Amino acid sequence: MNNDEGIGTRIRRYRHYRGLSLDQAAGLAGISKPYLSRLERGERSADSRSLLNRISSALQVPVPDLTGQPYAVRGRALTDTQAGVNETRLALLDPSGPPRSEQEIASVVDGLDLLMNSCDLVRQARVIPDLVRWTQQSALTLGTTAAYERAAVACYAAMFLMRNLGEFDLAWMAAEQMRAAAEKIGDPATLGFVAYAQAHALAAAGALRRAQAVALAAQAMHAAGTEELAARGSCLLVAASTSATLGDVDDARTMVTDAGQLAERLDKPALIARHASFATWNVTMHRVSIEVEGGNPAAALDAAQPLTEQPVHHHERMSYLWVDVGRAFKQLDRRPEAIEAFRRAERSAPLRVRLSPVVRSNVRELLDKSHRRAASAGRTLLQQALPTTFGLIAAGWLAGLDSARRRLAEVGEHRLAAQLGGAAGTLAAYHPASAASAHQPAGTAAHQPAGAPSTHQPAGTAAHQPAGTAPAHQPAGTAAHQPAGAASTHRPAGGADIGLRLLAAFSAEVGLAEPDLPWHTERTRIADLAGALGAAAGAIAKVARDLTLLAQTEVGEVAEGGDGGGSSTLPHKHNPIAAISAAAAATQAPGLVATLLTAMAHEHQRAAGNWHAEWQPLRALLTSTGSAAHQLRRSLQNLRVDAGRMRANLDLTHGALLAERVAGALRPALGAEAHAVVRAALARGDLSADPAITAHLSPARLAELLAPETYVGSADALIDRALRAAGR
Repeated sequence: MNNDEGIGTRIRRYRHYRGLSLDQAAGLAGISKPYLSRLERGERSADSRSLLNRISSALQVPVPDLTGQPYAVRGRALTDTQAGVNETRLALLDPSGPPRSEQEIASVVDGLDLLMNSCDLVRQARVIPDLVRWTQQSALTLGTTAAYERAAVACYAAMFLMRNLGEFDLAWMAAEQMRAAAEKIGDPATLGFVAYAQAHALAAAGALRRAQAVALAAQAMHAAGTEELAARGSCLLVAASTSATLGDVDDARTMVTDAGQLAERLDKPALIARHASFATWNVTMHRVSIEVEGGNPAAALDAAQPLTEQPVHHHERMSYLWVDVGRAFKQLDRRPEAIEAFRRAERSAPLRVRLSPVVRSNVRELLDKSHRRAASAGRTLLQQALPTTFGLIAAGWLAGLDSARRRLAEVGEHRLAAQLGGAAGTLAAYHPASAASAHQPAGTAAHQPAGAPSTHQPAGTAAHQPAGTAPAHQPAGTAAHQPAGAASTHRPAGGADIGLRLLAAFSAEVGLAEPDLPWHTERTRIADLAGALGAAAGAIAKVARDLTLLAQTEVGEVAEGGDGGGSSTLPHKHNPIAAISAAAAATQAPGLVATLLTAMAHEHQRAAGNWHAEWQPLRALLTSTGSAAHQLRRSLQNLRVDAGRMRANLDLTHGALLAERVAGALRPALGAEAHAVVRAALARGDLSADPAITAHLSPARLAELLAPETYVGSADALIDRALRAAGR
């Protein structure tokens, strides 16, 4: 799937495949022709699940094909999540593998709700596949109710992980495995829990009618106990969400009200309620979502207010709430609040939010409306040169910052290796024979008396073999005892060196790359980190410097919002203090990088001085670059853009920025003299009224040539390219 395309581009392509006109497709989807046209051009977002469902039905295309899911995960998370998808697939198809104890399995399952609440998809991708495998093995082996319950919970977690990653077929497979485990138990509450999971998997894949039917059938159970109450209420909530997506908002409101009454009856914690987050606060979140889907943003914001003021400690659910709050603000055309809500959603569950098609579509439209096409002066050598757009200026900032981010991620993944080499990089201290000889009393024989057990030989075997034979751990044809001073290999069974095995295990334990060699005095890793941090600081400094220049009184095209930046003596001042702080912190980085590069010449196997010289500048470099990034984020989050001032600054030169364009239009009439004529007109004052120009160009043609927003070339396409590159 091409993730670089927008939803509108895909809608247009599938409409053409179906041979439908705009009128026909809009009629089938129940929307206006102009609205569909703007959707296809990317001028409006597919900002609700119900809208996507109507267009999907009209074009006879699954919703994931319109949204482009599954989206590609980028950076280091790509490796972990892709491995998690593959391992989950294998675990669902074939759960064979090394078994685990019931105690270990139970411990992981007991902590699963906290892992799911964190919405850390990378950690989930590392844990859940193995847990699915272990619980399936345990259920098949023991056949107990407890074992099947653990298998059902593990499959439930796998379903949500795969759903969040856009792997809807695997989400359904996990839900089906959950059903198989639940049927072995035969408990109505657990079967209701399964229906809740199945409905989520079906709805995510676009099978909304079936999802609604599954959830409604299960919620009709008799709710006698706590678990049954939680299962029934959870099914009511997913049925309500599905109904709202299908356009049945009144029915959805009724279901949410019924679910709220069930939630109030829960008098003690329940397993299903814990995993499905069934509680009165989650009922409120569903009410917010339904009002947004129904086009009632004010009601949604009123309902959300208690939870936005006092959030619950549940990252995943809070991310859903903030997304809906962002959508509500966007419907009210309150763009700054919408952007902030989406940011808060991302902070709650970064990867899940970035993989949401609704968020992507809404953010794309917000970006398009956030001064993307505002004409601005492009400045070279600090002077106005040609028109550009603020969107392209910001895209340039993004490209530099994203390049620095990628380099840091690459260094973090491949160059920040574990360090375990012993005193001189030989790993000798970790070899059994080396350790034994190190603790041997002075004056004792290097070889034990005949018949005594060898320190590296199993008890009961002769320490010295008969002449002509080799010890059991030594290849035939080699001497039984090496000459004094010779290095001992001591390779365990299978030929793997014990030191290398230890290094591999240690690297895996600390989560760092395994180096080929100890790097006590080979400091290119530190140099790579220093270079990546220095480049990041430089990218940050470029943006910060631009912001401070654009915020000058004489320019005034941007300003930092908020109450900061005042002066202790000058009441009129409002300094861009966050950008200034970012520039100040970033400016410290180059000298620190130089110090670390100078300290690379480490002597022999452990340096005397240069190693110690790294410690302080490396810490300082991390601090300065991190501080610069933090301050730049503060500046950009509160940035106010004045498109009117940008246009006024363009007009200061009375058309001088478009002189190149005017000269080109005059060339057919004046030939090579066009450049000189325009230059002379500029010296006299205003291009738009100069007789030497108006003699050859009509007022209408001259006005067209002097409109800066029409002379920005490929700015829009370049912005799209930058956004696509940053999204990969």
